Amino acid sequence: MSHNREQRIKIRLLYDLLARHTDENNPLSTEDIIALLKKQGITVESRTLLKDIQLLNEYGYEIKSFKKKSYYFYVEDRAFDIPELRILIDAVQAAGFIPDDKTESLVGKIAALAGDHRAEVLRRNAVCFDTAKHANRHVFYIIDALISAIERRKKASFLYYDFDLDKNKVYRKNGERYTVNPLALIYTNDKYYLTCYSDKYKDLCNYRIDRMERVETETADITPVAAYENFNIHSYKRQAFSMFTGELKEVTLTVSNDCIDAILDKFGENVPIVKLNDLSNPLTTAALQSAPATAQNSHAVQPTDLSVSVSNAKPVPVGPLYFRVTVPVQISPTFYAWCLTSCGKIRITAPADAVQGFAEYRERILTASAE
Repeated sequence: MSHNREQRIKIRLLYDLLARHTDENNPLSTEDIIALLKKQGITVESRTLLKDIQLLNEYGYEIKSFKKKSYYFYVEDRAFDIPELRILIDAVQAAGFIPDDKTESLVGKIAALAGDHRAEVLRRNAVCFDTAKHANRHVFYIIDALISAIERRKKASFLYYDFDLDKNKVYRKNGERYTVNPLALIYTNDKYYLTCYSDKYKDLCNYRIDRMERVETETADITPVAAYENFNIHSYKRQAFSMFTGELKEVTLTVSNDCIDAILDKFGENVPIVKLNDLSNPLTTAALQSAPATAQNSHAVQPTDLSVSVSNAKPVPVGPLYFRVTVPVQISPTFYAWCLTSCGKIRITAPADAVQGFAEYRERILTASAE
């Protein structure tokens, strides 16, 4: 082996060794480092070792040192801090689409970025998540194939399945392949989805990645669709509820103040909010003018004391306990179900067809419950 090549390998092994085995609480002495390098087949003297460490520092690989009887060295600065690695590990453990064996392997790789000593602490203090892990062991290969198709702007194809009561796979379309135009991978509601454009339905579709098999990148280019040329994954996640698509509409919601967190969690912290106790707001002013005098003068105004009547619809609550937002939403049964979970604290007030759709959905639920 040439001297220059041996020197490059030695420098690389030296830094890897320090990054893996040291931190500020666990430094290695000059003698320790020489012994560890010798196990790797690299012989080095103390003076040469000091020069190699100086060279690493000159090129930005920060290695701290101090002197007792001998020089001690350690790596303190790393690409990830411990809290950042903790978040990554927790995310992997909580992700249901990653099988158990892959979870364990990936957690080990992430923990190793902290060095041997801290990695053991990270693994030992793992948080226990009540997550049902899926058994699709090919999920990483599936993700790789889909990312490749998205980057190369090629169609992707795959088999897609559900389970029967005996937990056997039942392939959709009688086992025929789905061929789609992939746009993005989205993680939402503990599931990982492929969002794509369907040539057949002329619309967006979503497929769970853990329910795919035999994913392939096709040779055909994706179908160019002007509406999705600059597909915005963040806007789409705010509009779609649980990845069930529907017609996109601007929907106005009248919301109880104690549901502000639910609104911000779903639609983002930049969503415009109209406080209905703001007298500069014409909607609130109109409501106050139409309210009975006793209600206007009351010091303990209830949510239903002030209301605006719209045709034959039920009164819409306004007043100091409510606010209003108008947001883009894909209308679907899942959106209506989300509104229902608020027990009346989130009400759809516009447009009229969304109000009617929600009323019909609620009636179907009541009818089914009574049977």
